[in-house]
Amino acid sequence: MHDTLIKSLSVPAAIEARRSIRDFDIAPLADSDVHEILRLASLAPSSSNTQPWRFVVVTNDDMRVKLREAGFNQRQYATAPVIIAVIADGEDMLASLEETAHPNMQNDPAALDRYINGTRSRLAKLSVEERQAWAAEQTVYAVSYLTLAAQSMGYDTSVMGGFDGAKVAALLDIPAHAKVVVMVTLGRGTEPGFPHHRHSVNRISRFIK
Repeated sequence: MHDTLIKSLSVPAAIEARRSIRDFDIAPLADSDVHEILRLASLAPSSSNTQPWRFVVVTNDDMRVKLREAGFNQRQYATAPVIIAVIADGEDMLASLEETAHPNMQNDPAALDRYINGTRSRLAKLSVEERQAWAAEQTVYAVSYLTLAAQSMGYDTSVMGGFDGAKVAALLDIPAHAKVVVMVTLGRGTEPGFPHHRHSVNRISRFIK
């Protein structure tokens, strides 16, 4: 097991440094590092602080092989020491509003009621499918936080949307109502990845002053 890495990159530096990596050193990561990356990912914003994201962390070799088959044989699965299935669970989100209510609300019963009952009423009006789609939109924020947290700690990632969701859900025992949003491979890259190639700010932005 490798020693825990020291976070050394600022947010701007991590953004500049991050690449999509497809080949990794299979050496395991320290559990404490993976835990810290997930803790930082969990600090992502979400509407009404609902936090619908859930993570399934895979380090088992046999499961890695099965996930690679479900992931259309992408090579990241073969070498990354950690595979993270990022799940959106709209039903658990709805059931856990008492847990996501901020502690400061405990001294303001009216605010606490508005948060729990108001949020639950609003989300309960949606169908399971609509609520799940809403949860998936929120979960994307946590994916961004996860990749940047990893990069800031000296680790590389690849975010993959190409996989058979039903097969992944069956392998990882994910509830039928939940959605596998993306698969993230995590580790130490053994190749540099492609440099950034993005639209300019002027191409994608319009300023109203």
